[in-house]
Amino acid sequence: MIFLLHRNKGSVLLSIVGKDGNGSIFTIGVAVVSIEDEDNWSWFLSGFRSILERNSLPIPIWAVSDQQKGLTYAIERVFPDCFHLICYRHYLANVFKNLEISSKKGNCPVLNALLWKLAKSGTQMEIENTVSE
Repeated sequence: MIFLLHRNKGSVLLSIVGKDGNGSIFTIGVAVVSIEDEDNWSWFLSGFRSILERNSLPIPIWAVSDQQKGLTYAIERVFPDCFHLICYRHYLANVFKNLEISSKKGNCPVLNALLWKLAKSGTQMEIENTVSE
C-alpha cells in the first residue's frame, strides 16, 4: 500500500483494524480515497456496517480513533450507539502541544501519570476522584 500511496499523491488510506483475544491487531478493511473527510469516512464505515449486518455479525460497541478529519462525525452517524474513545497517544500529544510542553519520553512524568490514570478511568466517579487528588 505504501507504493500505491506514493504513486498517487493526494490519496489517503482509510483502514479499520481489530484486536483479537490474544491482543494481536489485524486489518479488517482498507480503502484509498482522494481526501480524508466526513463523507469518505461515512461511505467507508457504511460499507463496513453493511457487511456486518449481511453476515449477522455484531455491531461494534466501541471505537478508538485519533480524531481525524470527519471520522468522529462519521462514527456518530453510522454507529450511533458506538462508544467512541480517543487514542491516548494522540490525546497526550495534543495536551502537550496545547500546553507548549515537549512530549519527549520522560518529560513531565507527573502530568503523564495523571493523564494516563484519567485515560484508564472507567467511570465518571473514577475521573472525579483522579481530578480531586
